[in-house]
Amino acid sequence: MINDTTNPFLAAMGTALTQEATKLGMKVDLENGSGNISTEISDVSDLLAKHVNALVLTPSDPTAIVPAVKTANQLVTYIGDSDYQYGVAEGNMAAQAIGGKGNVAILLGVLGDAPEVDRLAGIKAAFQKYPDIKIVTTQVDNWVNSTNLSDTQDLLSKYPKGTLQAIIAQGPEMYVGAAYAAKVHRTDVKFIAGDYSTQVEAAIKAGQLYGTVNQSPITEGTAAAQDAYYWLTGKKSLVKTPDAYVPLPIVTAANVAKYQAAWSG
Repeated sequence: MINDTTNPFLAAMGTALTQEATKLGMKVDLENGSGNISTEISDVSDLLAKHVNALVLTPSDPTAIVPAVKTANQLVTYIGDSDYQYGVAEGNMAAQAIGGKGNVAILLGVLGDAPEVDRLAGIKAAFQKYPDIKIVTTQVDNWVNSTNLSDTQDLLSKYPKGTLQAIIAQGPEMYVGAAYAAKVHRTDVKFIAGDYSTQVEAAIKAGQLYGTVNQSPITEGTAAAQDAYYWLTGKKSLVKTPDAYVPLPIVTAANVAKYQAAWSG
């Protein structure tokens, strides 16, 4: 069950999972939770009624889905990123970009979502090592390109040259705001994104984005299918429990040539 298959990141994850599962001889019933936890819980019930052998879930709310998981019998493992460490990586990258001092704005994803909360906590934790970095404002872009653009325009209007050193977004949509900044010659601001779509890759190569945290939906989807296969075929020792965190490499102009983005957003 994918919580929202219209989201490019999650769609890429679902495709990778399905392809790997098919290769391993498993049949996949992919449900779209439509970004609504009630629908997602209902999807779990429907899948259980079909007597599936394993459930792979990407819920919009990892806490609210727990009762449905308990009904399913057993939580085997978690495959994905540590959103707290994701935020720490973004914070450290921003500190590097601005030389450890300056004013920073943060563009948040959907307020209250676990990634938004944990990534913000990670960014703030990273900045504790840099007393000369100040978070001057936070705005919400909801992980939406058009909102990221309007937020960036608003920030660049409020903060003239020399008064804002960086803008951090919690997702890949920062490439849109960064492109606008380049167009209006606001090269004084460093832009930090999250995730690594083909658009983010191009923006780093163009010098518009300073860098990003590469959380790969392909890695996550493929690993989920593999772990389900291992669990169902008597190879449980190959499944890392309780957590299988994916790597979160930093991609900047210095190493972008080594990383090819595998999905489009």
